[in-house]
Amino acid sequence: MNDIQPPNGEKGDRNEPSDRSDIDNLGQLPPSRNSTTGLVARFLEDIYGALFTPNQTFASLRSHPSIIGSLCAISIPNILECVRTNQSPLQMPLSLTLALVGWLVFALLIQRLATVFQRSDDLIDLKVLLTLTAFGSLPWIFIGPALSLGGQFGSILALAVMLWFLISQVRAASVAIGVSAERLLLLVPLAIAGGVVSIIWASNVIGLLVSITS
Repeated sequence: MNDIQPPNGEKGDRNEPSDRSDIDNLGQLPPSRNSTTGLVARFLEDIYGALFTPNQTFASLRSHPSIIGSLCAISIPNILECVRTNQSPLQMPLSLTLALVGWLVFALLIQRLATVFQRSDDLIDLKVLLTLTAFGSLPWIFIGPALSLGGQFGSILALAVMLWFLISQVRAASVAIGVSAERLLLLVPLAIAGGVVSIIWASNVIGLLVSITS
């Protein structure tokens, strides 16, 4: 008997090269943004964008805020600052905790003060505000290299970094709130001052507790 042939005289293994090609192409697909690799790639892109293309990046972060990403972003400059100032391993967790408290207070103050720009009673999304202000603080990572140069040139660069940091915070807050940056020029410095006061208050309370228990 003759072997039964596929319709149209096609061989049964004729589609195998195409199938293998499709399988090989699956390995060449970019990682999903929900995968670990995709999340890391997106985080690195957001860091670069927050520093050099802030308008587009802040708009994207406003649509896709991330508390984990913002915690990492706010921790990077503070950890580098701890290393720059040669803090001991015991001091670093305390400094990082105080920085996180100041960041939270800063965002809360912005949220409350920004209600003057809102026509409704709805509060601004705190998650969005935390995310944007965290990535807006990334210019501070350059304060250490600027100060390490020393002399007048290093001081000028440090002042430029501080100005960059302030402008970045204003941009981030303005995107989160949905108002122009000009209207926030006075609001953000007030919130920063409030954050500094809260850090001083928290450090005094912790110091008092340590002295009582020691």
